[in-house]
Amino acid sequence: MRLDHQSIEDFVWKVRTLLQKAEIKDAIETISSFISDYKIERYSPEAIALSARYYQNESSQRKGIESSDNIQLERNKIIFATLDLLNEIRQNSIDKIASQLGEHLESIAKKGEEAVNDMNRINILMAESRLLELEAWNFYAGLFPGMDKNKVENQIEAFKEILDRIKKHNPNIIK
Repeated sequence: MRLDHQSIEDFVWKVRTLLQKAEIKDAIETISSFISDYKIERYSPEAIALSARYYQNESSQRKGIESSDNIQLERNKIIFATLDLLNEIRQNSIDKIASQLGEHLESIAKKGEEAVNDMNRINILMAESRLLELEAWNFYAGLFPGMDKNKVENQIEAFKEILDRIKKHNPNIIK
């Protein structure tokens, strides 16, 4: 399964709701399932320990070997430990998603930069082609009556200036 922000928040809400109803066993099982489903096994030992504490406490109550006060105190400790584990899993999961998102955004930015560089290279190639065409026209300008040689020379100079400026500010574009 793919971890996303909504699944984390749904999980947190479900566990908190279970704990509010004092359904400790179900809350711990929900945490264990989440750990297994999203392969975040580093929390598995803590979830197992909480489960063992819960069952041991319930067993002590059934056997009558602990006072009601001690049983309730241990339940409260288990609830708080469960909330601590829940918050740690939530924060770690959110950090993991943020890291994955950052990597994805870096990849998108790199692809975008490559696309812009490719477009700049195409523009330079087209400008150089047009410059070559204008220089050819300028060379043969005397053969064609009515051709404005000054206009062609001005366009040549304008293209040269633009190309020089682009090459100066973007030395990595030209390969």
